[in-house]
Amino acid sequence: MSARKNSPSERLDAPDMLLTRVLNAPRELVFKVWTDAEQLRQWWGPKGFTNPVCEVSLRSGGAIRIHMRAPDGTVYPMTGVYQEIVAPERLVFQSSALDENGQPLFEVLHTVTFAAEGQKTRLTVQAHVLETTAAGAPHLKGAEEGWSQSLDRLDGHLNRTQQSSLVRDRSTHHATFVIERAFSFAPSVVFAAWADPVAKARWFAGPAPWRQLNRDFDFRVGGHEGLSGKWPGGRVSIFKSSYHDIVPDERIVYAYDMRLNETHISVSLATVEFKAEGTGTLLIITEQGVFLDGYDDAGSREKGTRGLLDQLDAALRREAGVS
Repeated sequence: MSARKNSPSERLDAPDMLLTRVLNAPRELVFKVWTDAEQLRQWWGPKGFTNPVCEVSLRSGGAIRIHMRAPDGTVYPMTGVYQEIVAPERLVFQSSALDENGQPLFEVLHTVTFAAEGQKTRLTVQAHVLETTAAGAPHLKGAEEGWSQSLDRLDGHLNRTQQSSLVRDRSTHHATFVIERAFSFAPSVVFAAWADPVAKARWFAGPAPWRQLNRDFDFRVGGHEGLSGKWPGGRVSIFKSSYHDIVPDERIVYAYDMRLNETHISVSLATVEFKAEGTGTLLIITEQGVFLDGYDDAGSREKGTRGLLDQLDAALRREAGVS
């Protein structure tokens, strides 16, 4: 975005910038980190920026003053005024970026809305340029990317804030389950579906609409396996395991951690046994787990494991050409 002429200040018929994010935090918390100066200080601005000055007077007509310091030490002052505050639904404020002499470079009207979606929040930021100067126009070209990075920082701050609140209420819940499943394939075939990275990738994954982000696999005693994926709404599940005992075609023992975003939800020890039954295999999974800090499993881990075995059976049948 640039000025149409080199006048000191002019109005622009520029389109609004519109950004929307679904944040994994309740609306009241998201509104708070936008309006509390100490919270705002911790995430405002592009990646790598800090805010040595952050002052908020949360009332209609109240002032905002933020000094953003770039990684190279340059300070970018901003002043603003709240025009409308409807907690926890809406903020409207006008802000001006200042040059080194304290003169406005450009002026922007921001409208921020907070819409509850269950325990999540749909955040919408609309920014409309009211005035700019020739010197201010180049800064506006990077405004959308700067806002995008700032919202990334906001998301991370919310995750850390919620994780810290869990620390104040530590708890553990232990659970054990055993699953037996018969497969019409020899133990060597079923074992290979756990031991070979290509074969395991065919079945060891979340159900649709889960989307894989990363996978690594090192099948040996002392080796590690990792799998992460994103669910609709933005939540990321992270599986990390380490192998402690491997007896080919007979037994696998591994321990694994599960996280949702940055929250550590469980640690488990799993034993997988492969027993010959005629020409087939009886697979026995025994899992002992501890669920952390209020996470309520409600049987979903066992249900999810049974779903993975359904996917394993389907993958073995496809490979064998069996309907």
